[in-house]
Amino acid sequence: MVNTYGLKKSTGVDYYHVYQEVQAAKQAARLNMKVELSTHEREKHQQSVQETSSSTTNGVRNVGSLLDVTV
Repeated sequence: MVNTYGLKKSTGVDYYHVYQEVQAAKQAARLNMKVELSTHEREKHQQSVQETSSSTTNGVRNVGSLLDVTV
């Protein structure tokens, strides 16, 4: 801790508060990464579905699409 007169002695409570702030920042960063990854995976899946559905042109299926497993 720094004040206008120089260094201040830090207590255990000060360290605990700093520790809690760091842990909260880490948790927020992890949550943000989970959201970004989920969004990316959802967009990738939607793009894949669109590509699969566009594999038929004029009602004629491409050879590769005949090999796709559909449920």
